[in-house]
Amino acid sequence: AGQSLGAFLSKSISLKIFGDANDYVAKGLSGGKIVVVPSKINRLKTKENTIIGNTVLYGATSGKLFAAGKAGERFAVRNSGGTAIVEGCDSNGCEYMTGGNIVILGSIGDNFGAGMTGGMAFVYDEKNNFENYANPSSIVWVDSSALLRVKVPPVAAPVKYSNFWVFPLPGFKVRLPSATLR
Repeated sequence: AGQSLGAFLSKSISLKIFGDANDYVAKGLSGGKIVVVPSKINRLKTKENTIIGNTVLYGATSGKLFAAGKAGERFAVRNSGGTAIVEGCDSNGCEYMTGGNIVILGSIGDNFGAGMTGGMAFVYDEKNNFENYANPSSIVWVDSSALLRVKVPPVAAPVKYSNFWVFPLPGFKVRLPSATLR
């Protein structure tokens, strides 16, 4: 799919994409739902490959995004209320985020959470090296100690996820803006 797939998508509209999508997916998402999964003939490992481009979920106010693969740079920038699950992201993830909930099931890039003032990010830190990529002036991180249930849409079944993830799981840490603790 091309640029700005699902831009400003409103409530009660859902898009299911079998393949990959370019930059600005879910830009200004406003209540809709977007699911991006590899095509049925794709044999690549989703956690190792980017399926959605740069600046995804930019300025989202509500709605959901589920991607079976990694996001490019500047994922969830200026997100103020969207919910998303991806398998990793490149640099500047959750930058200037003011609200919403993000679950990242893989690696992240440099400067994660810079300027983040709201919302929550749950990042699977398999290699226990999150602090090497986080922006410590904006966020704090702790091991997950509360339970969180996140429903996965049925279309994500080929990714071999269960219907629910229940936290805490080993390796998950909660990332939240340091302003939340003031």
